[in-house]
Amino acid sequence: MSFAILMAGLFRWDITPTRKIWRLALPYSFMKQIDWKTILKRNGFEPSVRMVINCDLDGTICREVCYSREECINAVPVPEMVEFLWSAYNDREYLPQIIIYTARRTKFARETIEWLEKNNLPFPISFRKKSGEVYIDDKAINSRDIIKHIKGHKMLH
Repeated sequence: MSFAILMAGLFRWDITPTRKIWRLALPYSFMKQIDWKTILKRNGFEPSVRMVINCDLDGTICREVCYSREECINAVPVPEMVEFLWSAYNDREYLPQIIIYTARRTKFARETIEWLEKNNLPFPISFRKKSGEVYIDDKAINSRDIIKHIKGHKMLH
């Protein structure tokens, strides 16, 4: 990716890889195929055609939270999350759109894109949350969990 394209992407706050992603290739086909739709259903989401799945980068797709260039380059991917994203992406029935988002500073955009390409995750990256149906994040709290906790707590008193 050229630096001009990278800079143009920064002004839009999101970056879309210039190369096309073909749904024919399943790079993790040697791994156990997971059922991404079942995972979403168990968490209260009903899969729909062309749904947008937003997935956080730091602490979700990669284990570390990155505060420096070196940390961005050397972050360790979470294989289960990589497998989940590819499983969803290669679903020919629903064809969901995968967007990776991050709160990293935009000065680490080049390192972030290189890390995604190195780890075979050529999905669009956004430096802010985008609209979508599903958000996968290590720091999220589901409102249903809060309500269950409050109701359960009131029943104990």
